[in-house]
Amino acid sequence: MAELTQESAHAIVASYRALETEELALHPGPSPVEQFAVRAVALGLEEPGFDWRDWEPVETGAFENPDFAVDADAETLKRLMTAHMRTNRFVGGHLERMQEEGVLARIVDRLSQLAETDEV
Repeated sequence: MAELTQESAHAIVASYRALETEELALHPGPSPVEQFAVRAVALGLEEPGFDWRDWEPVETGAFENPDFAVDADAETLKRLMTAHMRTNRFVGGHLERMQEEGVLARIVDRLSQLAETDEV
């Protein structure tokens, strides 16, 4: 398991910004946003062993609200990404919908803020 560090946070942010600006060709396999999420998890933006299904923001649906990440700390961002990745396993297209609705962008924006202020 990778640890979320300031360096890995910057790499995650850069990876998402590239996803936002590149025109990506359609290809078989994971979608570009799924590829980003896998990279983010590999760089430490997850909480292994986290019981995401019993987490109140998942139960209430609040984790799908872009504003939920605005003031989140690093641990909450890791829980959010874990919940979104695991939801995507059961609900195909979940990550793409979260990207379209601005949820992933808010998570990445908050991660960028935390990395800039050494809170990661």
